[in-house]
Amino acid sequence: MTTNTDGAPIRVRRYSGMARINHWVVAITFVGLMLSGLALFHPALYPLTALFGGGPTARWLHPWMGVVLVVAFLGLFLRFFWQNLPETTDFV
Repeated sequence: MTTNTDGAPIRVRRYSGMARINHWVVAITFVGLMLSGLALFHPALYPLTALFGGGPTARWLHPWMGVVLVVAFLGLFLRFFWQNLPETTDFV
């Protein structure tokens, strides 16, 4: 751990609270979409719908989780787009 001149540890804030929340929304909706999509895709995986309260609930919840995922991805895209543009120092 790095310390400053008075011996206190230096804290580096890597991501804001909103970036972390956005990341977890993307992660949770991705897993939810994966599980509900698999449950709706093949009859052998239908028992996975119990995680969402049954088949009908999984059927209407799946598209809404997709909308939430798209909006959250858009938030991440807008947050990081400008930071990922090439700079002249990238080509030296």
